[in-house]
Amino acid sequence: MGSGLNGQVTTLAVDPNGNILAGGLFDGGLARWNGSSWEVLGCGVTGHVRSIALGTFGQIYVGGHITQAGGAAASMVAAYSGNQ
Repeated sequence: MGSGLNGQVTTLAVDPNGNILAGGLFDGGLARWNGSSWEVLGCGVTGHVRSIALGTFGQIYVGGHITQAGGAAASMVAAYSGNQ
């Protein structure tokens, strides 16, 4: 599916709007398919995203060996709300 990921994808999810999300061991760690390529969400995640969970109000939660998310320190879990 296009270009934009330069490493291993370990998890996929589909949000309520039908967007495909990928997490893994690639630059940015969390990306969304825009129809032609992958785009890193927000400021990205440093580490290895192993799981993706979707919240009720559009939040995206990621778990794995994560040390930083959105420019802030993180410890294994991080949330993305579309504002970071």
